[in-house]
Formats: sequence, C-alpha cells, structure tokens
Amino acid sequence: MTNATTLGNPEVSLELALSAAEQVAQRLRTLSNTIGPSYEAVLFYSRIRTKTKESIREKTSRKQKDPKRSPYYSYHDMTDLVGFRAVTLYEAQLLEAMNFVISLVRAGQKLPEQLFNGDSLFLSFREALFFNSPAPSPTSIDHSSDSAKGNVSAYEKCIKELESIIDKDIESYYRRKYLEKQIKKSDSTKLIKKSISDIKELLRFEESDLNTYSSAHLIFDAVGHENGYSIIIPVEFQIRTAIEDIWAEIDHKQLYKLRDEFTWCFEFERYFNRAEGRSSMLRGDIHRLAGMMRRMSSISESAKQHIKKFIDSDEADADDPLLMNGSFGISLFYRAGDNKIDPQIIMKLTEYQRSLGNLTQTPPGSDAAVQVYRECRQKLVDIRNALEKSFSKIKLDLENANKEDLNEEDIAEPMLFQQRIKICDIEIVRLKASAIVEDIYIDESSVVTFRNNLENSVLSPGGVEEYERKREVLCREIYTELCSIIDDGDLKIRPLAMIFFWKHIVSLKFDKSLSEKNILKSYEYLKYDGTVPRWSIYRSIVPHYLASQYYRSVRNTIREFEVKTEESTSKTPIGRTEGLQRMPNLRTELIRKLADTTKLALEAFEAAQDENDRRGDLRMGYKGDDSLRAAELAFSCIACADQELGVELLKPNHVLNERVKKMVKHVNEDVIEGSNMPSARRKYLLEMRSATLSRVQ
Repeated sequence: MTNATTLGNPEVSLELALSAAEQVAQRLRTLSNTIGPSYEAVLFYSRIRTKTKESIREKTSRKQKDPKRSPYYSYHDMTDLVGFRAVTLYEAQLLEAMNFVISLVRAGQKLPEQLFNGDSLFLSFREALFFNSPAPSPTSIDHSSDSAKGNVSAYEKCIKELESIIDKDIESYYRRKYLEKQIKKSDSTKLIKKSISDIKELLRFEESDLNTYSSAHLIFDAVGHENGYSIIIPVEFQIRTAIEDIWAEIDHKQLYKLRDEFTWCFEFERYFNRAEGRSSMLRGDIHRLAGMMRRMSSISESAKQHIKKFIDSDEADADDPLLMNGSFGISLFYRAGDNKIDPQIIMKLTEYQRSLGNLTQTPPGSDAAVQVYRECRQKLVDIRNALEKSFSKIKLDLENANKEDLNEEDIAEPMLFQQRIKICDIEIVRLKASAIVEDIYIDESSVVTFRNNLENSVLSPGGVEEYERKREVLCREIYTELCSIIDDGDLKIRPLAMIFFWKHIVSLKFDKSLSEKNILKSYEYLKYDGTVPRWSIYRSIVPHYLASQYYRSVRNTIREFEVKTEESTSKTPIGRTEGLQRMPNLRTELIRKLADTTKLALEAFEAAQDENDRRGDLRMGYKGDDSLRAAELAFSCIACADQELGVELLKPNHVLNERVKKMVKHVNEDVIEGSNMPSARRKYLLEMRSATLSRVQ
C-alpha cells in the first residue's frame, strides 16, 4: 500500500492538490485506452475531467449554505476532484460499464507506480451511491426485459454485483494474509466479517427526485505524486445512460443556479415538467427498444447457424432441400430463419427445383420453355398460398395465446413467414424478368409466347414497331415491380445486388443509360451483400457484365474518335493511335477505364473458378464457359490498350501481372479447344491468350 497523505494535510494546498489531481486524470486517460477493445462497444462515450479553482469555489459556497452540510465545507471534503463519466446507450449495458470501472481500478493498483491506492479493490474503495428513477413499464412482448421478470432495475443489479465483488475481494485479501502468516485465522475471520459489514454502510441506494435521472457514483482513492508528496485524490466514476447524462447536465449547470435564486417562474416549472415527462417516456421507449433488439439479435444468431450449413456445405445433395440451389430465391427462402417448414412446402420447393433444372435444358423462347415457365409459376403460386394459410393460422394462434407462455421464436415466427411470402413474390417477378428476355411474358393468369401472340402484327406494316412498343411497356411494368420490392420496408432480407442485376437486365430493353446505372449499383452492393454466398453465380456475372459495359464504352469512344478523325478537314491524315496521343486527357481516361475493366474481368474469372453445382440461378450459370468468357474480356482489354492506344497496360511489376499470369496458365490451349464455344470464337481466344502471354512473361 502506498504511504500517501490525504487532502486534509495542512501542507497540501489547493494548488498542490489540483496539480496532483491533473496528473491522476492524465494517467487515467492513458490507462483507460489500454484496458481492451471489448469495452468500446459498451461505452457510448467517456470523459475525464479535473475540477477547476472556479468550480471548487462555486461548489464550496453552495455546500456551505446547505443546512445538511458543515459551514466549514472545503475542497478537503470533496470526493470528485477527478471525475470519470462512463455513458452507455442502454440500461442493459450499465453492468458491463461498471465492470469496466472495476477493471480500470484493479489495473491501476498493479502499476509499478500505483495509480489507485492499496493492493486490493476494497482498500481503494471509498463509497458508492446509486440514484434510481422509476423504471419504465415493460411491454408484454419484451420477454427479454429484466423488468418484466421481477421489476429489478439495472442500477439495483449494479449495486448487488458491486457488493458481491467487494465481499469476495475482502475474503480473498484476508485469507491471503492468513496464509502468509501475517494474521491469525481467528483474526482473519473477524476482519472479514467486520469489513463486509463496513462495506454495506458505504453502498447506498436512493430514489431520485427526478423521473429522468438515474446514475451510479463509485468513488475510489487514487494517488497523485507532486513535489515529493504522494497525495490521495478521490476519483468519482459516474455511470449512466446517454438520456440520463443529458438531464444530469441540465440539472447540474442550470437548475443548481436557479435554486439559489429568490424567485421561481411558474411558466418555467410547467415547461420543465413537460420536458421531464417526455424524456421519461423516451427513456422507457429506448429501454423497450433495447430489449427487442436483443431478442432480434438472438433470433439472427440462431438463423446464422442454419445458413452456415447451407453456405459451407461442400457437396450438393439433390435430396436435401437445404442444399438445392437452382434458384437464388431458394437460398433466400431458407435464410428467412430456422423455424420448422411445413413438409408440404418443402415438397413443392423440391418440385420447383426440378422444373428449374428442366428449364436449363430447353432452348430459349421455345414452346418447351413456355411450358416450363408455366409449371414454375404455378408451383410458386402454390407455395405462396400455403405460406399465406400458415401465416394466418400462426397470427390467430398468437392472438389467442397467453403472452406469458410465448418465447422468442413464437414471437418471431409470423415475421419469418412474412419474409418467405415476400421472397415468393420476388421469385415470381424474377421469373417474369427471365422470361421477357426470351420474349415470353408471364401475366397473372398464364404464360404466353409474346412474339407468337404478335405474329400477325409483326408481319403487317408497322408490326415490328408495335411489337417493340408493347414489349417496352411490359418491361417497364416488371421494372416497376422490382423497384417496389426494393422500396418495401417490410422486406428484412434484402438481396439488393441480385435485384439491381435484374433491373439491369430488364432496363436493357428500354433505357441503356438506366441499365448501366443498375449494373454499377449491383456491383457496389455485391461487396457488402450478405445474402449472396461466396460461390453464387452473381459473384461472377455481376463484375463480368459491368466489365463488358466498360469495354463497350471504351470501344465506342474509339470508334467515334475514328469517325471524327476521318471527317477532319486536315490536309495531312493522321492515324487513330497518333490522334489519341494528341488528346492526352481522353487517352488517359481510356487507359484508366481499360485497367478497371481488366480488374473486373479478373474478378469475374476468379469467382467463376468455383464449380459448385449450386452456383447457378434460373437460366444463368449452366453454360460452363463463364470463366473463359471472363478471360476473353481481360485479354481483349490488354490487346485494346496495346493496339488502339499504343500503351502497355501490364507494365513490369504491375499489380495485376500475377493474377493475369495465373489466368493465362489456367486458360490453356486444351481448355479452350475443349470448350463449347464456336470455332471462330475459340480461334480469337487463342490469339488473345498468346498475345497476353507474350506481355506478362
């Protein structure tokens, strides 16, 4: 234990005490940053301050006027020369915040030059005062709320926990002294009982005068070293929520002053009481919200375990509905929680999976495709109807159930069924989008071949224009449905990367500029979209489609420049490459865009290496040449930079070189010749590969 003097020592002046207090505050700031990151999530914010001379004079004057205090009150009597405020967002975090304070004190006692006095927690402990305002009334649904289970406030929990911690600390300290032969066993027992009894007197719990104010005040003795003195400096740790901290500031900085005035404004009192009441309601709402968030987090963790089986499984078993993935929608369906799904619905999902498998075997736009689309849509409608029926029954059961008997899963079940219904709606719209690409239109009652229905008008004068106009109208309708899905606030599982991809596909039919924006959005969301498994086809096709868009943009710019060059009135004709070199800004922009395109093509190629049987979606991902088409695009970018812009895109030590080398090695001649690509395209790919190989070696 440090041999330290107290503030009551006549040799300790106010200036000396404040200097020692500032040293304690500085060391406390440093120490609090080293305790560990686990507490960063608990504390909303923290603040350490030292009292100033002015604040000491103000407090001394106020306390001396207080009839409950001594008229000789001075800074010697203050317990908050150093203040540490630990503020949390929720009451449920107060206990963890208090544990942080205790860890801080214990760590300070173990420093070579002690920050807190004594070698045991209770030797540094001075007192603790807990103010508690009336607890917010819990809702019947908040079963995770402690208030609902016995009306025990967070501050009552804190004081019981602190008493338990200090009692154990006392027992441990005196038993250690006995084992070290410093005291007798009988003395050890007496000292333990007396110390525990004394500690109880230092733990006080009071009801607050303000409905909005609750707080825990823990006071520990720190040690400040100044001018050869070791001075005991009391540190007051205040622990409260953010709402309570706001009212503490108002009370401390404003109301204290008003209480010393000779007049009282009735209007002020009316407004104060109104604000206090609203704040109390807000505190109750935050308390209930925190309980609901904890419950939802628990449900989410449970669902994650279910999803993990789906995502991490290495083998696809056709008989296991959790592992089938002919549709991204099926993945989403099983991500909507882990509660038991009706066997009839699982059977219909299995049938839907088989129909999707048949779809991949039919020629696009054929009569066979029309028939399969009809089957797929009907199965989805059946699944949705079954879910609606179950949803209605569950809601009715919940309304009639005893709220006390409900657990978290019971409460969450209606929401999970609602999510599955919405996923079915997404799947139906996606089927429409997939079909419209093949000139097949799915309406509310049937599936038809759009081109066949318009055959007569196509053959008649103006028929083609009429066909295109009607198709555009239908595409806009589907696009609007996709937009409505994104705007649906009740959709909790939000596959935004996938939805924006389909918006891109549909808008290609009526607005190229809008389509470009959607594929870029899809790629941006793909980086953070947790609904897309690592092996999903979207990990490959989204960057591939975006890369293709960039590449077309570069090629179009070069072609436009070529036309303008040919139309130039210059007497001396110039080549395209030379002409672009005379426009450095445009050339630099094109080179940058080709480099970005190459990165995207490489990303698409690398993602396509996963040959997982479940990676496809509807008609996409079953051709088997995804990686070759991505490689072809990367090779084309490198060739374009060289031939059109006169620049070597992959210079020595370029960051992309190693990735390109791996791609060239994988896409060898045997792989290209053995692909399903047309012979002319295979020949072009071989030429591009050879040219790229010569640049990266």
